[in-house]
Amino acid sequence: ERLNDADKAQSLMRLEGEGSEKVVEALRAEIATHRAAAEEAIAAARETQKELDDADADRAKAVGVLESKLEDLSAELDTLAAAKTAAESAVAEEEAARRGAEDRADDLERRVNELERNEATEREGRSGA
Repeated sequence: ERLNDADKAQSLMRLEGEGSEKVVEALRAEIATHRAAAEEAIAAARETQKELDDADADRAKAVGVLESKLEDLSAELDTLAAAKTAAESAVAEEEAARRGAEDRADDLERRVNELERNEATEREGRSGA
């Protein structure tokens, strides 16, 4: 009976050993599954980071292009402002020259009228003398 009990104990221990081996195997399988999932998540995160880095690089390029265009437009605006100022100055000079010419024409007309009056007065004076 003792042998029988000893055999039973050994059988039980073997079963427990086999059971714990199955538990260990199941845990190892679960660890492998989690490890694989973690590796996939890391790979996906790296890919996402790469895409974000690429998008950031594209954004930086676009910003550079826009800044360059802005500088070009600013320079063009400065050129147009200078041209407008020059045109306004030219118009003001032309108006001043026109007013000056009109003033000289009015002055010459007054002188001519004065000379004609003086001449008429002299003729009347000679005729009457």
